[in-house]
Amino acid sequence: LFDGNKGNSQVLFKHTAFSREPPHLPGGFALDEELYYNGTGTKFDNGDRLVYGWRGRVAGQAAGDLARTAVAMRFAHNQLTIGCYLRNLTRDPPPPLPGGFAPDDLVYYNGSSYSFDNGDVLIFGERGTVVGPPTLASHAEGLTVLFDGNKGTVQVVLNQLSREPPQLPGGYNVGDHVYFSGRSEFFDDGDKLVHGQRGVVTGRVVGEDGEVAVKFPGNTESIDCYLSELSPDRPPPLPGGYSVGEQVYYTGGAEKKKNGDRLVYGARAEVAGPAGGDDYAGKGLALLFNGNKKSYDSLLTTLTRDPPRLSDGHRRGDRRYCREEGFSRDEPGEV
Repeated sequence: LFDGNKGNSQVLFKHTAFSREPPHLPGGFALDEELYYNGTGTKFDNGDRLVYGWRGRVAGQAAGDLARTAVAMRFAHNQLTIGCYLRNLTRDPPPPLPGGFAPDDLVYYNGSSYSFDNGDVLIFGERGTVVGPPTLASHAEGLTVLFDGNKGTVQVVLNQLSREPPQLPGGYNVGDHVYFSGRSEFFDDGDKLVHGQRGVVTGRVVGEDGEVAVKFPGNTESIDCYLSELSPDRPPPLPGGYSVGEQVYYTGGAEKKKNGDRLVYGARAEVAGPAGGDDYAGKGLALLFNGNKKSYDSLLTTLTRDPPRLSDGHRRGDRRYCREEGFSRDEPGEV
């Protein structure tokens, strides 16, 4: 007859089932001791819940594989006891959540859209419920959120969350198709921006009112784009009848930039888009030279589709013999 019961019970004797002394619980906790839950919130099929900050009482040893790493807890609002890991239990109330948020608060996501391998997605403007603090050091100033329609929780930094539905700058909406009208750019991870390419608006750029995030075909991630370089309409043709990606040759003066990039007479370059600035607008192109880190503006008068000739009909890269004193006639050099 167990204490508190009306009837007796027959129990198959095993050496692990009974002891002459009260059993020791893991973590040094005692039966009926009050503890606080400081882990991520969870909802079970029967309606029972675990909520960050809830206070409960130790009901005994957790069952099965959790016996050494958890204890069974009874919370006032639940029907059944729940096995809780020792790391998620404290004798003192846990600290408030970052940003003044509380469990069960509704929040909205205002970052760039993202897809996960399990099929869950983060979409700009999506609503979610705060379920606890972050567990990743990189998201220390953030929250763990369960977004509507997702299977799992996501850790999100505070500057990508809002209490009200967010709006995109420029009057854009997630899913809008836009064209990139800036100069082409290539990134180390293989992603790229190409003048005239069409992409899809995926969200807001955190902390920037003049940009939106856009996903272009073939890229792995969304790219932050200035509103001034986006348009719902295809950009106009480039000056001089040139096209993006076309190979041209530079016929202007040699120049060395502070970052080490160089402009060299006769060098081959790729058209990256229209030139910017009042001095070049409508009469120049942005060129990306082999080996350079960025593109540079050049006037149409300094470009040609054919390799330019130097004096006396020489072309850059031609092999010639020098007859000047101190040079061998039998060893060619390169112009």
